[in-house]
Amino acid sequence: MAQQWYDRAPLSISSQKMVITPFIRKRHLRCLKEPTLFEHTLQLTTEVQYLGLILDKGLMRKVQLKNVMNKAYRAFWTFKGIFVKTWAQKPSVVHRIYTMAIRHILTYGSMVWWLRVRHNVSRTELSDLQRLACLAITGAMKMTPTAAMEALLRHLPLHVMIKVEA
Repeated sequence: MAQQWYDRAPLSISSQKMVITPFIRKRHLRCLKEPTLFEHTLQLTTEVQYLGLILDKGLMRKVQLKNVMNKAYRAFWTFKGIFVKTWAQKPSVVHRIYTMAIRHILTYGSMVWWLRVRHNVSRTELSDLQRLACLAITGAMKMTPTAAMEALLRHLPLHVMIKVEA
C-alpha cells in the first residue's frame, strides 16, 4: 500500500533509513513480522528519535527524561565553568543563564513526556537539578532547603513548571 502511494506522490523515500517502532506494552514482539518496503526489510526497534525526542515502545518516557536531564547537567556544568572564569559567579548572570538556557533545555518537547513527572523518582531528579542551580545562583550553604531557595528566587518547582509548559 505504501509503495502504491509512493508511486503517485512526488517524494523520495530512503527505505534503508526507515525503522518501525510499534507502540505497544507487550514485552515480546515475536508475532510481528518485519515489513518490507521496496524489497528492503524494515527493522523493528524499541525506541526512535525524532526532532530530539526519544519515544520508546511502551511510551514510558523514562529514556527521554534521562536524556533531557543529561543535557541539562552538561549545559549547567559547562556554563558553571564559564561563570567562574569570566564573571566570578555574579548571581544575576548565573540566574539569567539558568532561566534562559537550562530551563529551555528541560522544557523542550515537554508536551510529549510531561506525564513522566508524576513519578516521585522523576520529581527527585528534577529537584536535584533545581537545587544545584539555586545553590549556584544564591551562593547559599548546602544545608539550605531547596524550597526556601526556590521561594527567594521566585522559581516554581521544575515538575510544576514542566506541567505548566506542557
